Amino acid sequence: MKSVADELRRDQIAEQSKMTAVERMELSRRLGEQAAVVYAETHRVTVEEAKRALQRRHQAGRRYSACHTSLLS
Repeated sequence: MKSVADELRRDQIAEQSKMTAVERMELSRRLGEQAAVVYAETHRVTVEEAKRALQRRHQAGRRYSACHTSLLS
């Protein structure tokens, strides 16, 4: 059985496959900016604070590489 989500996902992939790399990067940045604005409005913070909070959440749980750690020492 086909779900609506599967159909939308296929349509989205088809649309994005027609885009150039630059267009996909622009889309990515636009979506990131929209996410920051929504987060800011929801949590009643500035957009810059929202961007920092989203960045921290993105980094949470990531492990540092041994190479990076040795360079910092």
